[in-house]
Amino acid sequence: MVGDIISSLKVADTALMLLNAKAGVEVGTEILWEYLTTFRTPSVFIVNQIDHEKADFDNTLEQAIQRFGPKVLPFQFPLVYEDTLNIVDTLRMVMYEFPEGGGRPSKRPIPDSAIERAQNWHNALVEAAAENDEILMEKFFAEGSLTEEELAEGLTLALAHQQIFPVFCASGLNNIGSGRIMGFINDICPSPADRPPAPLENGGTLPCDSKDKTTVFIYKTISEPQVGNVSYFKVYSGTLSTGDDLMNMSNQTGERFNHIYISNGKTREQVEKLEAGDIGVTVKLKDSHTNDTLNVKGVLREIEHIHFPEPRYRTAVNPPNNNDIEKLAKPCI
Repeated sequence: MVGDIISSLKVADTALMLLNAKAGVEVGTEILWEYLTTFRTPSVFIVNQIDHEKADFDNTLEQAIQRFGPKVLPFQFPLVYEDTLNIVDTLRMVMYEFPEGGGRPSKRPIPDSAIERAQNWHNALVEAAAENDEILMEKFFAEGSLTEEELAEGLTLALAHQQIFPVFCASGLNNIGSGRIMGFINDICPSPADRPPAPLENGGTLPCDSKDKTTVFIYKTISEPQVGNVSYFKVYSGTLSTGDDLMNMSNQTGERFNHIYISNGKTREQVEKLEAGDIGVTVKLKDSHTNDTLNVKGVLREIEHIHFPEPRYRTAVNPPNNNDIEKLAKPCI
């Protein structure tokens, strides 16, 4: 649902955009791009299904560059070498050879047939990394290269400011390329502290600072059977601890966070506190919902609201009593 996508992009520090290696850039991708531009969310493209018989990575990459601009830079490209599908990594300048059926790859030198292409794209990545730092730029001009640590530092800044949009390869079905992507997210993708300050409703901004006073924003609310309202939130500043009392800016009601969780898919792990930049979950808030900002007492700031598209059709269903609320929340089979 587009509403879920918009609310997630509001709080995400990096977005992963899947492109189908068979179909290229589709209409849905262009629609999502508009929201990424609105939220200025750093983005990574992943060309999926590269092992499909009808996959065309080069065509998909060309379409992405035409639609989204020259900032789209390939960090990888697939290569069939000795009848085996491989991925050439232009950042690390190495080739990953995958076993039949996918899994953990082996590192191999890049073949002579692909080394020039890989080197050209590697140089483009180095230039992009050096653009944000005068010291790195001077070293790049003097030596023609940067260390892996220097590359990581420069690329993090470039990605955080939407100056590059990396392109990776993968096959989700056969677990090809996923490990490298996860490593890139951990090593290069910007943290909340690397992002620009969050815009406020009054026109100001709020930096991500765990030492500041606590401000929490609810970006998603769902109802679960036997649980009730489940609120997904992001801590924009300060520290939220179990048992904290916060004030809702929308209706001036107080809320106590009796339980705090972090979510990993359907699994929730209870924690004692969350700091600025963390995303968490809580349950059974009395009168707080999506788009509400909650602050520690005495703070009067409000995170800029999520602006959802107008629905083309709307209706409301009211259960006759509270016992039927849980029945409505159950999925239809």
